[in-house]
Amino acid sequence: MLFNLEPKSSRIDLYDRDHELRELYDAVDRNEKIIVVYGVRRVGKTSLVKSLLSELTYPYVLIDVRRIYFTENSVSMTSLVKYMLSEFRGFMNISGRLWLSIKEILTKIKWIKVGPEGFEIRINGNAHVNLTELLDAINRWCIDNSTRFIIVLDEAQYMRFSNIRYDDVLAWAYDNLSNVKFIITGSEIGVLRDFLRLNDTNVEVSDTELAEVYDKVDGVIGWLTLYGYLRGMVSLNHGDALSRVFEEGSKLVINELSELIDQPELGIWQY
Repeated sequence: MLFNLEPKSSRIDLYDRDHELRELYDAVDRNEKIIVVYGVRRVGKTSLVKSLLSELTYPYVLIDVRRIYFTENSVSMTSLVKYMLSEFRGFMNISGRLWLSIKEILTKIKWIKVGPEGFEIRINGNAHVNLTELLDAINRWCIDNSTRFIIVLDEAQYMRFSNIRYDDVLAWAYDNLSNVKFIITGSEIGVLRDFLRLNDTNVEVSDTELAEVYDKVDGVIGWLTLYGYLRGMVSLNHGDALSRVFEEGSKLVINELSELIDQPELGIWQY
């Protein structure tokens, strides 16, 4: 229903969002590990992402970070993991085989209790909730089942209300987890500012500059992180930092082409 105030979950209920939905599809097809969707409140970020998820075959969880914050007054690791585990049962109903296989993997985590209806967190002895341990287990499950797992962090800017550096967790996941993908939504460009830690420095970076670099590097998180490092830690201005990002990107492309030329047996037509 087009005029229902709840977030939409189907393409047919979206209005004039074919281009954005196509961009999301393309990012998933490129196997991007972190995809950022930003915009003002009520512009339709959640509806866009839900419509994408409804058409994909990959298992996923959608975590309403704002709900966790409003309920707990913070976004603790325990609350985040508990919410994630509670969402598992929904998509696992689709396939009993998937449910049994994920249960087998998560049973090996000491602080998770697996029951007939789902998962519970049980803290005892030296066990403690560890988000990276859970993500690593999900990644291994994905590899075993030849699939990907998508984790949506809706209104992710609320994750800054925690003593956990979730940006570090995302950076670790980006470097180490091949089959776990993140879609991060946030109001306006503030979620990018928080992720790049630009507010932790004395460097003034305008929203216009951030929007330009996001557009130039096509939202690739590795290049966004390099830009943030060059601005905040090396103290380069916007133009110089952006030029350095393109310089490093060019070197990477040249190196990959050189490796291809050095291995003619692969056949250039394969690329």
